[in-house]
Amino acid sequence: MDPQKLLAKHNINSAELELISQQFETRVASKGLPRQAKILLETAAMDLALGAVEMSQETESAMGESLSALQLLEILCAVEFAS
Repeated sequence: MDPQKLLAKHNINSAELELISQQFETRVASKGLPRQAKILLETAAMDLALGAVEMSQETESAMGESLSALQLLEILCAVEFAS
């Protein structure tokens, strides 16, 4: 399945991924680390979002309930998405 379609099913779109990659970019700069290629940070955001979907699904399957993938991303990335 196309990753964008899978994320869309969980209410995660390009705006959320962009916010996450911007957060990563801010963290890199604040730590004085060498600037990273934007595509690297965007790919990391996408991978993290896909992981959040998987975590949410597995937790729901095992425990009967879970935070949504979007909620997990907010927690893991210390960001707040617009409702």
